[in-house]
Amino acid sequence: MKKIILCCILSVISISSFSQEIDLEILRNYQSINSYKNNINKDSLKTINTIILKNDTLVVVSSKSKNSFNLNYGEINDDLLKEYKNIVFGNEEKRNNYSYKKYEIKLWNSPINLFFHKKVPKYLKQELTSLINEINTNIDSVQINIVNKKEASNYFIYITNSKNKEELHPNINTKRSISYNLQSNGLNHIYSGVLRINLESIYNKEEQIIKLKRLFIGSLGIFHLSDSLKCNNFLSSCYTVNKNLTKMDIDLINFHYKNKFDQKVNLNKFEKIISAYIEKNEFTDNVIIKL
Repeated sequence: MKKIILCCILSVISISSFSQEIDLEILRNYQSINSYKNNINKDSLKTINTIILKNDTLVVVSSKSKNSFNLNYGEINDDLLKEYKNIVFGNEEKRNNYSYKKYEIKLWNSPINLFFHKKVPKYLKQELTSLINEINTNIDSVQINIVNKKEASNYFIYITNSKNKEELHPNINTKRSISYNLQSNGLNHIYSGVLRINLESIYNKEEQIIKLKRLFIGSLGIFHLSDSLKCNNFLSSCYTVNKNLTKMDIDLINFHYKNKFDQKVNLNKFEKIISAYIEKNEFTDNVIIKL
């Protein structure tokens, strides 16, 4: 009996088309014709916008102006917006620095499947797992799973010390006691992460736990630490071991994941988007704005 293997193309390719006659940039999303060819009439393919590749045909699944945004922010709180810009684009007094102008909104666009290396101590696993349960309960659009096989993961946590000096990721910063590295695609959607912690550089368990939690939360969006948040917030630059997942932490991360943009968004573009959204004064779901 022959086995039939059906392969689904999961990735969607975004292609920008430009017109020289009108001042309009169109963003078109394409996907493999094989993923849904059974649902369309073959004759209709003659009228569908396609791209012919060597081993496949891509079909348009959506098309819109690149300056059009479908937003779901709801009513915006000024204090929350201020702190959001601090954690995503850097604190206000630092944003004129050239190095800060390059920052853009980045977020996970798929579930995080976390794998702990076997040498990560049990107490660190338990503490981070407890935080992850809080995140899954309180933060919309973020799903974090603990997996038992590295092959099934897209986020890996490991430790180093004098007995275990092996660096398990080529791009990780080894000069710091704890650091992470994230991979993202051309739309700033994060798809892979690794976090290392050197236990010998952090002397007591309490500090190890709080630094691990703090950095893990930061890796949900490559977040900066805000100078103006109260010290008990994980996203505050103030250091104390007495931190917990506060309402402000939750609100900021929820706000970050309200909209998953299909293009890069820096501070300048974000402020234009928010200004147009507030001016429209329609605090409902799926508000369409055009810049």
